[in-house]
Amino acid sequence: ESGSMLAPSQGPQVRNPPPPPSSPTPENDTYLKIRNEARTAIQDEPLITPLLQSTILSSSAHNFATLIAKIVSSRLFLHSSTASPFTLNTVTKIIKDAMESDELEYGYSMAEATRLDLLACKRRDPACLTLLEAVCFYKGFAALVCHRAARRAWGKKVTASNDGPKYTRLVSLWLQSQSSAAFGVDIHPCAEIGVGVFFDHGTGVVIGETAKVGHNCTILHDVTLGGTGKEIGDRHPKVGNNAMIGAGTKILGNLTIGNRSKIGAGSLVLISVPNGATAVGVPAKIIGYAQEKRPGSIVDGSLTQVSLHKRNESNASMQRNISELSFPAMLHDVTLGGTGNDSNLSLCKRNGSIQRNISELSLHKRAESEQST
Repeated sequence: ESGSMLAPSQGPQVRNPPPPPSSPTPENDTYLKIRNEARTAIQDEPLITPLLQSTILSSSAHNFATLIAKIVSSRLFLHSSTASPFTLNTVTKIIKDAMESDELEYGYSMAEATRLDLLACKRRDPACLTLLEAVCFYKGFAALVCHRAARRAWGKKVTASNDGPKYTRLVSLWLQSQSSAAFGVDIHPCAEIGVGVFFDHGTGVVIGETAKVGHNCTILHDVTLGGTGKEIGDRHPKVGNNAMIGAGTKILGNLTIGNRSKIGAGSLVLISVPNGATAVGVPAKIIGYAQEKRPGSIVDGSLTQVSLHKRNESNASMQRNISELSFPAMLHDVTLGGTGNDSNLSLCKRNGSIQRNISELSLHKRAESEQST
Protein backbone atom coordinates (compact mmCIF):
# COMPACT_ATOMS: atom_id res chain seq x y z
CA GLU A 1 0.00 0.00 0.00
CA SER A 2 2.92 2.32 0.65
CA GLY A 3 4.62 1.58 -2.63
CA SER A 4 5.58 3.89 -5.44
CA MET A 5 3.56 6.86 -6.60
CA LEU A 6 0.59 6.10 -8.78
CA ALA A 7 1.48 5.96 -12.45
CA PRO A 8 -0.33 8.19 -14.94
CA SER A 9 -3.54 6.69 -16.26
CA GLN A 10 -3.16 4.78 -19.52
CA GLY A 11 -6.86 4.98 -20.38
CA PRO A 12 -9.72 2.62 -19.57
CA GLN A 13 -8.84 -0.95 -18.69
CA VAL A 14 -11.27 -3.83 -18.97
CA ARG A 15 -11.24 -7.28 -17.42
CA ASN A 16 -13.61 -10.23 -17.11
CA PRO A 17 -17.18 -9.53 -15.87
CA PRO A 18 -17.74 -9.80 -12.09
CA PRO A 19 -19.20 -13.04 -10.71
CA PRO A 20 -22.95 -13.27 -10.06
CA PRO A 21 -24.29 -11.72 -6.82
CA SER A 22 -24.65 -15.10 -5.11
CA SER A 23 -20.90 -15.73 -5.26
CA PRO A 24 -18.95 -15.19 -2.01
CA THR A 25 -17.17 -11.98 -3.00
CA PRO A 26 -15.98 -9.20 -0.64
CA GLU A 27 -18.61 -6.89 -2.18
CA ASN A 28 -21.37 -9.41 -1.49
CA ASP A 29 -20.20 -9.86 2.11
CA THR A 30 -20.31 -6.09 2.60
CA TYR A 31 -23.76 -5.97 0.99
CA LEU A 32 -25.13 -8.57 3.41
CA LYS A 33 -23.58 -6.82 6.40
CA ILE A 34 -25.14 -3.46 5.49
CA ARG A 35 -28.56 -5.10 5.02
CA ASN A 36 -28.28 -6.79 8.41
CA GLU A 37 -27.32 -3.50 10.03
CA ALA A 38 -30.36 -1.89 8.39
CA ARG A 39 -32.72 -4.52 9.83
CA THR A 40 -31.23 -4.02 13.28
CA ALA A 41 -31.59 -0.24 12.92
CA ILE A 42 -35.28 -0.59 12.11
CA GLN A 43 -35.81 -2.64 15.26
CA ASP A 44 -33.92 -0.11 17.37
CA GLU A 45 -35.26 3.06 15.71
CA PRO A 46 -38.55 2.45 13.85
CA LEU A 47 -38.67 6.09 12.68
CA ILE A 48 -35.85 5.37 10.22
CA THR A 49 -37.89 2.63 8.50
CA PRO A 50 -39.09 4.67 5.46
CA LEU A 51 -35.53 5.61 4.47
CA LEU A 52 -34.11 2.11 4.81
CA GLN A 53 -37.07 0.28 3.28
CA SER A 54 -36.97 2.47 0.17
CA THR A 55 -33.22 2.14 -0.34
CA ILE A 56 -31.05 -0.37 1.56
CA LEU A 57 -33.82 -2.97 2.03
CA SER A 58 -35.59 -2.32 -1.27
CA SER A 59 -36.31 -5.44 -3.33
CA SER A 60 -34.44 -3.81 -6.23
CA ALA A 61 -31.27 -3.48 -4.12
CA HIS A 62 -30.26 -7.06 -4.84
CA ASN A 63 -26.46 -6.69 -4.72
CA PHE A 64 -23.76 -4.27 -3.57
CA ALA A 65 -23.82 -2.23 -6.78
CA THR A 66 -27.58 -1.66 -6.77
CA LEU A 67 -27.62 -0.97 -3.01
CA ILE A 68 -25.02 1.80 -3.34
CA ALA A 69 -26.76 3.19 -6.43
CA LYS A 70 -30.14 3.30 -4.65
CA ILE A 71 -28.99 5.11 -1.51
CA VAL A 72 -26.57 7.58 -3.14
CA SER A 73 -28.96 8.51 -5.97
CA SER A 74 -31.71 9.00 -3.39
CA ARG A 75 -29.52 11.35 -1.38
CA LEU A 76 -28.40 13.17 -4.51
CA PHE A 77 -31.90 13.52 -5.93
CA LEU A 78 -33.26 15.00 -2.71
CA HIS A 79 -31.01 18.00 -3.31
CA SER A 80 -31.69 18.34 -7.03
CA SER A 81 -33.92 21.11 -8.30
CA THR A 82 -37.50 20.32 -9.25
CA ALA A 83 -36.49 21.07 -12.85
CA SER A 84 -33.92 18.26 -12.89
CA PRO A 85 -33.53 16.76 -16.38
CA PHE A 86 -33.29 13.29 -14.82
CA THR A 87 -35.70 11.12 -12.88
CA LEU A 88 -34.60 9.25 -9.75
CA ASN A 89 -34.53 6.01 -11.73
CA THR A 90 -32.26 7.58 -14.33
CA VAL A 91 -29.78 8.80 -11.71
CA THR A 92 -29.85 5.37 -10.07
CA LYS A 93 -29.11 3.72 -13.41
CA ILE A 94 -26.16 6.05 -14.12
CA ILE A 95 -24.53 5.08 -10.81
CA LYS A 96 -25.50 1.40 -11.10
CA ASP A 97 -24.03 1.10 -14.61
CA ALA A 98 -20.78 2.64 -13.36
CA MET A 99 -20.70 0.31 -10.34
CA GLU A 100 -21.12 -2.70 -12.64
CA SER A 101 -18.72 -1.40 -15.28
CA ASP A 102 -15.60 -3.38 -16.20
CA GLU A 103 -13.60 -0.18 -16.53
CA LEU A 104 -10.71 0.00 -14.08
CA GLU A 105 -9.09 2.97 -12.38
CA TYR A 106 -5.65 2.20 -10.98
CA GLY A 107 -6.49 -1.49 -11.40
CA TYR A 108 -9.74 -1.42 -9.42
CA SER A 109 -13.36 -1.58 -10.53
CA MET A 110 -15.74 1.00 -9.09
CA ALA A 111 -17.42 -1.63 -6.91
CA GLU A 112 -14.06 -2.63 -5.40
CA ALA A 113 -13.01 0.98 -4.89
CA THR A 114 -16.33 1.90 -3.29
CA ARG A 115 -16.16 -1.02 -0.85
CA LEU A 116 -12.65 -0.02 0.24
CA ASP A 117 -13.74 3.63 0.58
CA LEU A 118 -16.60 2.47 2.79
CA LEU A 119 -14.33 0.39 5.01
CA ALA A 120 -11.99 3.38 5.35
CA CYS A 121 -14.85 5.46 6.78
CA LYS A 122 -15.57 2.84 9.42
CA ARG A 123 -11.95 2.17 10.36
CA ARG A 124 -10.68 5.75 10.52
CA ASP A 125 -13.59 7.68 12.00
CA PRO A 126 -14.20 6.92 15.69
CA ALA A 127 -17.67 8.46 15.33
CA CYS A 128 -18.70 5.85 12.73
CA LEU A 129 -20.12 2.75 14.43
CA THR A 130 -21.53 0.89 11.42
CA LEU A 131 -21.12 0.68 7.66
CA LEU A 132 -24.78 1.65 7.42
CA GLU A 133 -24.03 5.08 8.91
CA ALA A 134 -21.35 5.80 6.33
CA VAL A 135 -23.53 4.66 3.41
CA CYS A 136 -26.55 6.68 4.49
CA PHE A 137 -25.06 9.82 5.99
CA TYR A 138 -21.39 10.43 5.12
CA LYS A 139 -21.11 13.22 2.56
CA GLY A 140 -17.53 12.42 1.63
CA PHE A 141 -18.39 8.82 0.82
CA ALA A 142 -21.41 9.80 -1.30
CA ALA A 143 -19.38 12.43 -3.15
CA LEU A 144 -16.71 9.83 -3.99
CA VAL A 145 -19.37 7.50 -5.39
CA CYS A 146 -20.70 10.33 -7.57
CA HIS A 147 -17.19 11.18 -8.73
CA ARG A 148 -16.35 7.61 -9.66
CA ALA A 149 -19.59 7.36 -11.64
CA ALA A 150 -18.93 10.70 -13.35
CA ARG A 151 -15.42 9.60 -14.29
CA ARG A 152 -16.72 6.45 -15.95
CA ALA A 153 -19.33 8.42 -17.91
CA TRP A 154 -16.67 10.89 -19.14
CA GLY A 155 -14.86 10.79 -22.46
CA LYS A 156 -16.81 8.11 -24.32
CA LYS A 157 -16.61 8.65 -28.06
CA VAL A 158 -19.85 9.65 -29.77
CA THR A 159 -20.76 10.19 -33.41
CA ALA A 160 -18.21 12.38 -35.13
CA SER A 161 -19.25 15.71 -36.59
CA ASN A 162 -17.73 18.05 -39.16
CA ASP A 163 -15.59 19.43 -36.34
CA GLY A 164 -14.07 16.04 -35.61
CA PRO A 165 -14.79 13.36 -32.98
CA LYS A 166 -16.88 14.22 -29.93
CA TYR A 167 -16.72 12.76 -26.45
CA THR A 168 -19.26 12.57 -23.64
CA ARG A 169 -18.94 15.09 -20.81
CA LEU A 170 -22.28 16.71 -19.94
CA VAL A 171 -23.73 13.89 -17.82
CA SER A 172 -20.47 13.79 -15.86
CA LEU A 173 -20.53 17.53 -15.33
CA TRP A 174 -24.14 17.31 -14.15
CA LEU A 175 -23.16 14.68 -11.59
CA GLN A 176 -20.24 16.85 -10.46
CA SER A 177 -22.39 19.95 -10.03
CA GLN A 178 -25.19 18.12 -8.21
CA SER A 179 -22.74 16.36 -5.92
CA SER A 180 -21.12 19.72 -5.13
CA ALA A 181 -24.51 21.24 -4.32
CA ALA A 182 -25.72 18.27 -2.29
CA PHE A 183 -22.58 17.26 -0.42
CA GLY A 184 -20.29 20.30 -0.58
CA VAL A 185 -17.52 18.35 -2.33
CA ASP A 186 -16.39 19.48 -5.79
CA ILE A 187 -14.29 16.97 -7.77
CA HIS A 188 -13.70 17.32 -11.49
CA PRO A 189 -14.65 14.11 -13.36
CA CYS A 190 -11.14 13.81 -14.81
CA ALA A 191 -9.40 13.77 -11.41
CA GLU A 192 -7.89 10.36 -10.62
CA ILE A 193 -8.51 8.95 -7.14
CA GLY A 194 -7.21 5.70 -5.66
CA VAL A 195 -9.04 3.31 -3.34
CA GLY A 196 -9.53 3.36 0.41
CA VAL A 197 -9.81 7.15 0.36
CA PHE A 198 -11.58 8.88 3.25
CA PHE A 199 -12.93 12.43 3.09
CA ASP A 200 -13.45 13.18 6.78
CA HIS A 201 -16.53 15.47 6.96
CA GLY A 202 -15.95 16.29 3.29
CA THR A 203 -17.37 19.80 3.37
CA GLY A 204 -15.38 22.23 1.22
CA VAL A 205 -13.09 19.69 -0.49
CA VAL A 206 -12.13 20.85 -4.01
CA ILE A 207 -10.08 18.66 -6.39
CA GLY A 208 -9.10 19.97 -9.82
CA GLU A 209 -9.13 18.39 -13.25
CA THR A 210 -5.56 17.05 -13.44
CA ALA A 211 -5.15 16.20 -9.75
CA LYS A 212 -4.33 12.66 -8.60
CA VAL A 213 -4.87 11.11 -5.16
CA GLY A 214 -3.24 7.81 -4.22
CA HIS A 215 -4.53 4.81 -2.32
CA ASN A 216 -5.45 4.88 1.39
CA CYS A 217 -5.31 8.65 1.82
CA THR A 218 -7.28 10.69 4.34
CA ILE A 219 -8.31 14.21 3.35
CA LEU A 220 -10.07 16.37 5.89
CA HIS A 221 -12.61 19.11 5.22
CA ASP A 222 -11.92 22.38 3.40
CA VAL A 223 -8.93 20.99 1.50
CA THR A 224 -8.13 22.33 -1.99
CA LEU A 225 -6.02 20.51 -4.58
CA GLY A 226 -6.00 23.37 -7.05
CA GLY A 227 -4.14 25.20 -9.76
CA THR A 228 -2.39 28.55 -9.48
CA GLY A 229 -4.20 30.54 -12.14
CA LYS A 230 -5.02 30.19 -15.81
CA GLU A 231 -2.45 27.58 -16.81
CA ILE A 232 -3.61 24.85 -19.14
CA GLY A 233 -2.55 21.23 -19.19
CA ASP A 234 -1.22 19.36 -16.16
CA ARG A 235 -1.58 21.93 -13.40
CA HIS A 236 -2.87 20.28 -10.20
CA PRO A 237 -1.24 18.41 -7.28
CA LYS A 238 -0.35 14.72 -7.28
CA VAL A 239 -0.82 13.07 -3.88
CA GLY A 240 0.87 9.72 -3.26
CA ASN A 241 -0.30 6.69 -1.30
CA ASN A 242 -1.06 6.70 2.45
CA ALA A 243 -0.95 10.48 2.80
CA MET A 244 -2.84 12.55 5.38
CA ILE A 245 -3.91 16.12 4.53
CA GLY A 246 -5.17 18.21 7.44
CA ALA A 247 -8.26 20.40 7.53
CA GLY A 248 -8.13 23.70 5.65
CA THR A 249 -5.00 22.84 3.67
CA LYS A 250 -4.50 24.45 0.26
CA ILE A 251 -2.11 22.69 -2.15
CA LEU A 252 -1.66 24.70 -5.32
CA GLY A 253 0.04 23.85 -8.58
CA ASN A 254 1.52 20.77 -10.22
CA LEU A 255 3.27 19.58 -7.06
CA THR A 256 4.03 16.13 -5.71
CA ILE A 257 2.92 15.18 -2.21
CA GLY A 258 4.89 12.01 -1.57
CA ASN A 259 3.86 8.63 -0.22
CA ARG A 260 3.33 8.56 3.58
CA SER A 261 3.47 12.34 3.81
CA LYS A 262 1.50 14.47 6.27
CA ILE A 263 0.30 18.04 5.84
CA GLY A 264 -0.70 19.96 8.97
CA ALA A 265 -4.08 21.66 9.23
CA GLY A 266 -4.37 25.14 7.73
CA SER A 267 -1.21 24.88 5.63
CA LEU A 268 -0.57 26.55 2.27
CA VAL A 269 1.60 24.18 0.24
CA LEU A 270 3.50 25.68 -2.69
CA ILE A 271 6.41 23.20 -2.86
CA SER A 272 6.62 19.47 -3.41
CA VAL A 273 6.84 17.31 -0.29
CA PRO A 274 9.07 14.21 -0.39
CA ASN A 275 8.05 10.70 0.67
CA GLY A 276 7.40 10.41 4.40
CA ALA A 277 7.86 14.10 5.12
CA THR A 278 5.61 16.29 7.29
CA ALA A 279 4.95 19.87 6.22
CA VAL A 280 3.05 22.60 8.02
CA GLY A 281 2.64 26.38 7.92
CA VAL A 282 1.85 29.31 5.62
CA PRO A 283 3.72 28.84 3.40
CA ALA A 284 4.31 25.21 4.40
CA LYS A 285 7.78 24.06 5.40
CA ILE A 286 9.05 20.55 6.07
CA ILE A 287 9.44 20.10 9.84
CA GLY A 288 10.28 16.40 9.99
CA TYR A 289 9.23 12.92 8.95
CA ALA A 290 6.28 10.69 9.78
CA GLN A 291 6.96 7.99 12.35
CA GLU A 292 4.04 5.76 11.35
CA LYS A 293 4.04 3.54 8.26
CA ARG A 294 0.59 4.58 7.04
CA PRO A 295 -0.27 8.15 8.01
CA GLY A 296 -3.36 8.07 5.81
CA SER A 297 -4.84 5.34 7.99
CA ILE A 298 -3.61 6.56 11.39
CA VAL A 299 -4.88 10.16 10.91
CA ASP A 300 -2.43 11.93 13.22
CA GLY A 301 -4.12 15.32 12.98
CA SER A 302 -2.14 16.83 15.86
CA LEU A 303 1.18 15.78 14.24
CA THR A 304 2.44 14.10 17.41
CA GLN A 305 3.99 11.19 15.49
CA VAL A 306 6.65 13.26 13.73
CA SER A 307 10.44 13.00 14.03
CA LEU A 308 11.43 16.66 14.06
CA HIS A 309 14.48 17.96 12.20
CA LYS A 310 15.84 19.70 15.31
CA ARG A 311 14.28 18.05 18.33
CA ASN A 312 16.40 20.01 20.84
CA GLU A 313 15.06 23.28 19.56
CA SER A 314 11.43 22.21 19.35
CA ASN A 315 10.41 23.26 22.90
CA ALA A 316 11.99 26.69 22.66
CA SER A 317 10.43 27.18 19.26
CA MET A 318 7.04 26.23 20.64
CA GLN A 319 7.37 28.72 23.48
CA ARG A 320 8.26 31.48 21.00
CA ASN A 321 5.21 30.60 18.92
CA ILE A 322 2.98 30.67 22.00
CA SER A 323 4.33 34.05 23.09
CA GLU A 324 3.54 35.48 19.68
CA LEU A 325 -0.08 34.34 19.76
CA SER A 326 -2.96 36.75 20.07
CA PHE A 327 -6.69 36.15 20.54
CA PRO A 328 -8.38 36.85 17.17
CA ALA A 329 -12.15 36.87 16.95
CA MET A 330 -13.68 33.59 15.76
CA LEU A 331 -15.02 34.34 12.29
CA HIS A 332 -15.79 31.92 9.45
CA ASP A 333 -14.02 28.60 8.79
CA VAL A 334 -13.50 27.86 12.49
CA THR A 335 -13.14 24.15 13.29
CA LEU A 336 -13.63 22.61 16.72
CA GLY A 337 -12.50 19.12 15.80
CA GLY A 338 -10.62 16.11 17.00
CA THR A 339 -7.03 15.23 16.23
CA GLY A 340 -7.57 11.89 14.51
CA ASN A 341 -9.07 8.52 15.37
CA ASP A 342 -8.69 8.84 19.17
CA SER A 343 -12.03 7.16 19.77
CA ASN A 344 -11.89 6.96 23.56
CA LEU A 345 -11.55 10.69 24.17
CA SER A 346 -14.23 13.33 24.33
CA LEU A 347 -14.02 16.42 22.14
CA CYS A 348 -12.97 18.56 25.09
CA LYS A 349 -10.21 16.11 26.01
CA ARG A 350 -9.05 15.80 22.39
CA ASN A 351 -8.63 19.57 22.36
CA GLY A 352 -6.83 19.64 25.68
CA SER A 353 -3.69 20.88 23.96
CA ILE A 354 -5.58 24.02 22.93
CA GLN A 355 -6.55 24.67 26.53
CA ARG A 356 -2.97 24.09 27.71
CA ASN A 357 -1.59 26.48 25.11
CA ILE A 358 -4.10 29.15 26.13
CA SER A 359 -3.12 28.67 29.79
CA GLU A 360 0.58 28.96 28.93
CA LEU A 361 -0.15 32.05 26.90
CA SER A 362 -2.05 33.65 29.79
CA LEU A 363 0.82 33.01 32.18
CA HIS A 364 3.31 34.36 29.67
CA LYS A 365 1.27 37.54 29.11
CA ARG A 366 0.89 38.06 32.86
CA ALA A 367 4.66 37.68 33.40
CA GLU A 368 5.33 40.23 30.64
CA SER A 369 2.88 42.63 32.27
CA GLU A 370 4.50 42.29 35.73
CA GLN A 371 7.96 42.81 34.25
CA SER A 372 6.89 45.98 32.46
CA THR A 373 5.28 47.31 35.65
